[in-house]
Amino acid sequence: MLAAPAVAAEKHSGRIVDVREGAIVLEELGAARGPEPALQKRTVALQPQTAVTLAERSDQGADGWPGGFRPEPLSVQDLRPGDFATVTAERADGRLVARDVTVVRPKAAP
Repeated sequence: MLAAPAVAAEKHSGRIVDVREGAIVLEELGAARGPEPALQKRTVALQPQTAVTLAERSDQGADGWPGGFRPEPLSVQDLRPGDFATVTAERADGRLVARDVTVVRPKAAP
């Protein structure tokens, strides 16, 4: 019996610049061709089973470390431009499809 080929996951991190029906657009740093970094826009499809998590700093993170991150479930509808996201995705039918999205939001200054 032949085993199914493994699907390689890709990780992409950047700022969400657009939220569309069924997708987000990330702006991430790419390879520089000069003194300035190159910004690349990457569209990532979202599916109903895509897990979305908000990572927030806490006094004690989920791993027990002070100042660690505490994961909180987040709805796909709550994704917004300006969020910093790390996406684990796979290529399917010529497009990038998110398995999971982890979001970090800046805290407002006191």
